[in-house]
Amino acid sequence: MPDDSQRSRLVGIIEQLRDVQIGRLLQLAEAIATPIACRIDDRSIMVTPEFADEFGARLSVHHATHSKQLDRVGLEDALRAASRAAGRRVNGPMGATRRFIDEIIDGEKVAIKSTAAKDVSKNFVHISKMSEASWIQDVRGPQAREGRTKQHFREYISEVDRLIQMRTIPDRVSWVYQLVEIPMELLSPILELGRVHFAPDGPRIEVSDSRGPCLTLILDRSDAKITLSRIPLVRCLVHAEWTLPKRVGDAGFATDS
Repeated sequence: MPDDSQRSRLVGIIEQLRDVQIGRLLQLAEAIATPIACRIDDRSIMVTPEFADEFGARLSVHHATHSKQLDRVGLEDALRAASRAAGRRVNGPMGATRRFIDEIIDGEKVAIKSTAAKDVSKNFVHISKMSEASWIQDVRGPQAREGRTKQHFREYISEVDRLIQMRTIPDRVSWVYQLVEIPMELLSPILELGRVHFAPDGPRIEVSDSRGPCLTLILDRSDAKITLSRIPLVRCLVHAEWTLPKRVGDAGFATDS
């Protein structure tokens, strides 16, 4: 709860605002005051009540004035702010200084992905670009392709502690955001793939372990990137899910014809 000094500052600011500014502030205040449905997985250590409240407040503020989903940068900013609200040490965006890594949170190196594709699956996770890989366009033959792929994943697994994706789930009447963690153990079976899988120039390889399917590995030659597809959501941890009602006029809102 804000203390008396914060309330006094807010009242003082309101008294200085023009009518149009007061209207926008009221719009924001009403959005923030509207309850958000938030489901937190009991296994999650990342999402605390403080984290969930801060992340949800960021979503509320965005949707008070925007008709489309929060974009990648906004989601990453919300994740960082929520982590700080939960009392964690956040280094800030890595930029181009760290390969594979977008953030370091409490010493853990985190790769952050996001998607708001219209065909986001409720049962599978799809990471369009796990990482850039310019070498895909240069290597020829299964031996070279296998070697570079496995080297790439050995480096990725050794560097990345946590792989996170923030998903906007298609829904006609609500904004639904999921914070999903893909266990790094699902990537390890790639290191055991046989050479025969790397024969095509742009292979699509189904990867499994003793528990069943892990993912589909795609070496995308056209865009020089590595794609991870059909990761079973049941093998991931959905840390939390936030649901906000859409307003008339929001993207994809269901209206009577």
